[in-house]
Amino acid sequence: KTQQNQYPELMGKLVIVNAPWVFKSAWSFVKGLLDEKTLSKISIYGTDKEAYSQALLELVDASQLPKLYGGTCMCDGRDPGSCMMHVKGPWVDPEIVKLLDSQPLEYLMTPEGAKLLQSASPSAESVEEAAIEGEASDEEEAVDEVLQLKSLPPALNMELEQMHQTVRELAAEYKDLEASSIKTVEHWVTERNELVANIGHYAIERAQRYYDCKATCNKIVEEYARQQDDVNGLMRTRDEAVKALRRAEDAFEAFLTGQGQDLTDEEWEVLVPTTQLPKSSEIPELHSEPKLVRSYRVSVLSDHVSRLRRQLDSAAAQARVKADELAEAQRVFEQENDLHRSCSSNCSVKRAAPYFERCKANDAKVEQDNVRMQAVEQKLHAARRRVVELQLGDKALHVDSDMRSALSAKYGRMRRFDEMSLKSFELAGAEASDCSWKTCSSGDSN
Repeated sequence: KTQQNQYPELMGKLVIVNAPWVFKSAWSFVKGLLDEKTLSKISIYGTDKEAYSQALLELVDASQLPKLYGGTCMCDGRDPGSCMMHVKGPWVDPEIVKLLDSQPLEYLMTPEGAKLLQSASPSAESVEEAAIEGEASDEEEAVDEVLQLKSLPPALNMELEQMHQTVRELAAEYKDLEASSIKTVEHWVTERNELVANIGHYAIERAQRYYDCKATCNKIVEEYARQQDDVNGLMRTRDEAVKALRRAEDAFEAFLTGQGQDLTDEEWEVLVPTTQLPKSSEIPELHSEPKLVRSYRVSVLSDHVSRLRRQLDSAAAQARVKADELAEAQRVFEQENDLHRSCSSNCSVKRAAPYFERCKANDAKVEQDNVRMQAVEQKLHAARRRVVELQLGDKALHVDSDMRSALSAKYGRMRRFDEMSLKSFELAGAEASDCSWKTCSSGDSN
């Protein structure tokens, strides 16, 4: 807010990409601090790379945009993210650096000096601009050409129409889920404000540490339980594998000595299916030598037991680490809990209990909504890609992934469902606390 008031017009355009769904809640508090002109410069995108790449390409030349974000630039020629650590700009141009070293700074700051800097390497700039314009024009023409293809066989044309319908239905479902998610957050904001008004800011803030410790402890309890379940499952699997190995070893010994009972071919197949054996072309004599095939099956079972033992050792070590974390979390929570054992009913922890219970329930509901939205979003992206594949037809094998992304993104823009609407983040009644955070002390009853 200070920046927009004291240093206006420093931001031309802000594009936020990979915005998590929880950003909606945070944005509701930030949005009210910004004026409409600043908000009009902000565009927010989720994790749809095809959508935000095209938005960035409208602002940045493809040759200057890192491949990581949908451009073509790879500064080291190999790593798509190398541009993030590479210095680019006129200040590293040898001709510009030479002028900076040879001319006084006061002169370079004059109009004549600026013209001198601008004319330092005109040929290189003109060549680069022409190349960029040519690449952008060729890519746009290629995208338009593919998206306007109409001469498809009847069967593919019918499937294409069905996929168009699927895209529309998924987009509508996504919008409905998003609207429902926003309503959930709006309802929580209203409820939160009422709870804060009834309980009091200071009581909630003093109780924050207690409930944070409790939540951390409960989370580690769940993580430890899951880790212990993994250990128990691996122990059962290992025991079964050891029994199978002993059975195979006894049968193999009986085969070699002629004493005891060997397993039938069907029983050996159950222990180690033929699909786990090398192909005849790799070891021709394997399938024709009963001794060799039995030996190999025993070896497969032995390797399986060894892998399970290593996995079990690793899982058990992780369980021990998690047990230590749980003991520490329980110790911290007990210390915090001791501060409130003798508190009256007016203690901040007791007064704030309804607030934190509703926080937990709301977080679970928001997480559930987000999971559903992400599932629909994945289906929507898959349907869009299928539309592009059908439109490409025989050309599909000759089109690279970048072109596919450009096609899919443009198709999405034509349907107008890619960019997250700033208006959708408007949460009526959101109020940010301006109180300083405090922790409860022993004997707190205020």
